[in-house]
Amino acid sequence: MESYTGSSAWSAKDIALLESSFGRIHGRLPAHVAGFYALLFERRPDFRALFTGDPAAQARKLSVALSSIVVSVRAPEMMASSLDWLRDRHAGAGVSAEDFGPFIEVLVEALEAAHGDGWSAEIEALWRRGLNQVASVLKHGAHRVDARPARVDTDLSARTIRIVQSSYPRLMADVTLFYRFYRRLFRRYPHYRRLFNSDPATQQRKLSVALASVVSNLSSPVPRLAMFREIGRRHREAGVTSADFEPFLDVICACFAESLNVPTDDELVLGWRAAFERVAAVMTEDG
Repeated sequence: MESYTGSSAWSAKDIALLESSFGRIHGRLPAHVAGFYALLFERRPDFRALFTGDPAAQARKLSVALSSIVVSVRAPEMMASSLDWLRDRHAGAGVSAEDFGPFIEVLVEALEAAHGDGWSAEIEALWRRGLNQVASVLKHGAHRVDARPARVDTDLSARTIRIVQSSYPRLMADVTLFYRFYRRLFRRYPHYRRLFNSDPATQQRKLSVALASVVSNLSSPVPRLAMFREIGRRHREAGVTSADFEPFLDVICACFAESLNVPTDDELVLGWRAAFERVAAVMTEDG
């Protein structure tokens, strides 16, 4: 079967531009989902049978799919198992290879609408490239990697999942969130600067993608295990230890509380902390 090798031909400039575009789109996407599906079903009425969830659930799934594309172009090896799982789900739902083209065409129109000012032929080409790369794997199969079961308790309550997912767009609408987070983190823990050696804009894009991955992991944790294990391995190689996660969580959850205008012990913030801890447990597994 074909393995996903994706981003070898993606330049750093292309990756940065796609991540920047995703940063503009994902907070605005819910407002455009209804129009996207209306246009999709108008052009392909037979697609209705493939999308049976409520609109809010479909919006979350679409956001997850886009975040997966952004992650895949930077680190394709971490997406192999996720794409393999998605391939199986698409095949089980009756999606054929011919269905991807019409879907991508309508999705690109929705992305343009959600992006707003600044959309360009270059950005459109990058999204089409990412969408077609992932579609190619979903159509032809992906290499299975890391089939180990989780060695951690990954259960979260349905309410916790729901409140984290519902608060995610509100957090992404706060344009000062990442700036405040890094300023506070480095002020409180100066030694963390060595762990974040990218320029501020790149680091903020990486954190934005990471949050999207945490949210997408809530509903479907199993296909993301290999990805988070690989991220954990890279963190260990960079000198990150399990003791570094707790201060990180303290600072980011405090910033979330400010963005959401709630106390740090509010269930919204505690839900986010539980979601982070779930991912951190996988990232800090041995081996």
